[in-house]
Amino acid sequence: IYNAIISRCTIFEFYPIETKDMVVALNRAVEKYEKLNQAYENAILYCENQKKFERAISFLEGLETLLDKYKKEDKRSVIIRMAKNYENEADLLNWEDISNSHRIISLLHKAMNTWERANSPESHKERKRIAKRLIPVKKNSLKALQTIKSNPVDISDWIESVESFIEDATLEAVIYR
Repeated sequence: IYNAIISRCTIFEFYPIETKDMVVALNRAVEKYEKLNQAYENAILYCENQKKFERAISFLEGLETLLDKYKKEDKRSVIIRMAKNYENEADLLNWEDISNSHRIISLLHKAMNTWERANSPESHKERKRIAKRLIPVKKNSLKALQTIKSNPVDISDWIESVESFIEDATLEAVIYR
């Protein structure tokens, strides 16, 4: 791409969202929602105290609109959407590349566990469908592990160092080492 074009563009880089980041974002959203809800309630009380009942009703209607917006997407549908997102993320990987096997297995397991949390009528069917998709990936992963050739490893030096440490150390030192 030419520098002249790049200088006039905004470039975005997208990364997968980690669970901890999602929790932070959801907590922030709940906080903002609670603050907004409190602000509406305070405005309604203020208008009532000032005998401006029409304004209080307007604020109440605004609060109802806000609540309706958030109620449209219930917890189950959010969980189902997340389960589908895990599976979609797995589908984006190259399933023929053995190096992706672990990531694909992990994502499909997350999808299955998320479907279980959804506790919806189709959860059991979806979990079985995903489990069937896992079979060939796990077979490929197992084949890859079987091809690894390794010589025996001598750990006697390590065992001696641990034994000497244990003789001279307290129980806490051994546990926390």
